[in-house]
Amino acid sequence: MAQDPRLLPPLTAAVVETAVNVLTSEADDAENHENRARLARRVLMEPEVAARRFAWAVTTDDELVESWSDDEDTGDGLDALQSVVDVLWDAFADLPA
Repeated sequence: MAQDPRLLPPLTAAVVETAVNVLTSEADDAENHENRARLARRVLMEPEVAARRFAWAVTTDDELVESWSDDEDTGDGLDALQSVVDVLWDAFADLPA
């Protein structure tokens, strides 16, 4: 799934959505905000690169893989993808730049 060419466009949209939410809606004093915001700015500068970095991590989620294989073109698959990106955000935010 990580190398499925159909994954990159919706995954890119998912990482951009999370980045925008972090920068526009998250409180500055939220836990780990500085790292989360740093990642968000990097994502917005190179969204496709960020999506490729997230690709292998999102495919470790069994529920996403099952949902994606059944519903990649529907709201269920896209919602599952967005949820996994949201969950993984802190892990990626804590990586060195």
